Amino acid sequence: MNDESKAHGRERVATVVCWLTPLLWTVNLVVVRTAPGIVTPNILALGRWFLAGLILLGVSRHEVWQNRHWIRENARRYLVLGACGMWICGAWVYQAGYSTSAMNISLIYACAPVLIAVGSVLWLGEHLS
Repeated sequence: MNDESKAHGRERVATVVCWLTPLLWTVNLVVVRTAPGIVTPNILALGRWFLAGLILLGVSRHEVWQNRHWIRENARRYLVLGACGMWICGAWVYQAGYSTSAMNISLIYACAPVLIAVGSVLWLGEHLS
């Protein structure tokens, strides 16, 4: 396989992933809205992050194995940061599924990067450039 076909194959994979990601988010938001009372927000967030972790582990298993000692030493930090990300980012938005539409939930997610930037300026004193 020559370099041009490898590049074309990578471009094709990138295109599929670019279309697949919003599709998965949309399915996720629809499930959040249609599942209140059936699946709790914390379980939904945990399941989503667990699945994402398995996929990432499959992709990066060789690097994870090479750095297993360092990862083991810092496992507590990873668990705390992962739990905060799961509950702060995921569960609160899923909790909104009890009272709002999937469109509103997607708008909350879409605003998150802007709110993070504003929070960084206000509370951390960072400068936007």
